Amino acid sequence: MDSELAREQALQGFMNRIAGLRAELYEHSLRLQAAAWVRAEALALLPSLDGAAKGRIVRFLYELGLLGCFDAGTQRPLPPVVKLDGADLRDLDLPHAALGWIHLVACFLDRANFAGSYLGGANLGASD
Repeated sequence: MDSELAREQALQGFMNRIAGLRAELYEHSLRLQAAAWVRAEALALLPSLDGAAKGRIVRFLYELGLLGCFDAGTQRPLPPVVKLDGADLRDLDLPHAALGWIHLVACFLDRANFAGSYLGGANLGASD
């Protein structure tokens, strides 16, 4: 139970820190630095999480527009701000999610559950 509480606190702490960095992630001069920090934090945290918590992280980053998206105004896909290349997303549980144009290249996706999810334009290249 203590480890479950610790994982939940780590997850919430990560999400709070990312939300606090949101302006920096969209400010051109600070983007690379902030994106590198988000990537490092995510890659360190993900292996310790269960599939549902990994799904929460991926959905959170995607909904912030950090993992790629489609810009309805320009009618073009936007590249990811944060690349999770090489991330441990084994057992990822993300059913019934709208994930168009998500970028999860070279991620470990063994036993990932995307049942009922929309993945149009998604880039899952070289992922296991």
